[in-house]
Amino acid sequence: IEIVSNWRLNHIIASELNPLKYCLPAVTLRFAQLARNYQIVFCYSIIETNNRYSLPESSFTTNSHYNDNSPIIPSDILYSYFPFDPYVLKRSSIFIRSIYNDYRDENDDITTKDLEDHSEQNIDDCDDILTSMMMSTTPCSFD
Repeated sequence: IEIVSNWRLNHIIASELNPLKYCLPAVTLRFAQLARNYQIVFCYSIIETNNRYSLPESSFTTNSHYNDNSPIIPSDILYSYFPFDPYVLKRSSIFIRSIYNDYRDENDDITTKDLEDHSEQNIDDCDDILTSMMMSTTPCSFD
């Protein structure tokens, strides 16, 4: 964390380039969570400002539909993506593979078996509730 503190991320995040504006929203929010948890930089105010000033795509006008009250937005709006996730370039992978980490969401730890077990547990719980409702003397009594 000490090394990351020396990167002066607050200057990068607050720069005119505004990198958080061009990241995928899920990546931006995950970065903000981690940065706040480790007290590296607080970027929620920048995210809120970006959200406040970004317009839905349908309200954008292009050069061909210009009027004085609408912003001019290029028709080829930049869409962000992960061009190197996973890293598949063979020749350069010998240099990168040892330091590269595939993006992994914290929810990726849940396996299919976990989901099946959880689903079976929910079904059992619902069956128990229905059985108790049918056996009760008063309808809708949960005592």
